[in-house]
Amino acid sequence: MQAENSRKRIRSVLLPLALLILLIGGLFRYCNPGPTEEEIKSLLSKNLPVGSNVQQVRTFLESRQISCDYYPNLPHGSLFDEVEPSKQRVVRGYLTAGIPEVERGFLTKSGLYMQFYFDKDKRLVDYIVKKWVMAP
Repeated sequence: MQAENSRKRIRSVLLPLALLILLIGGLFRYCNPGPTEEEIKSLLSKNLPVGSNVQQVRTFLESRQISCDYYPNLPHGSLFDEVEPSKQRVVRGYLTAGIPEVERGFLTKSGLYMQFYFDKDKRLVDYIVKKWVMAP
């Protein structure tokens, strides 16, 4: 009987403690998001000037554990439509990169998507950074 009471007391302490640890972990993840769209734009503008080559952009991203892929053809889609028309005319390739789960809400999560546009000499012409939101 005494052993049973002791087990009940242990369970009554451990269960709430475990729930508290899970709650704190969840709040920490929720309250400490990754970089914002503005922070990434600022970082890129300081470190990747127009005219940087593909390898410089790739090295910069990979040094920050941001995976990326280069495509030696014309981009398409809504992001490219946001590039200034005078710059669109010289684009001959693009590089995509992303930072997944920079923010997590109760029912959503978001990441940052980037496209870097290059001319025929593989020199940076422009880039776009966008936040995307999706359900988990």
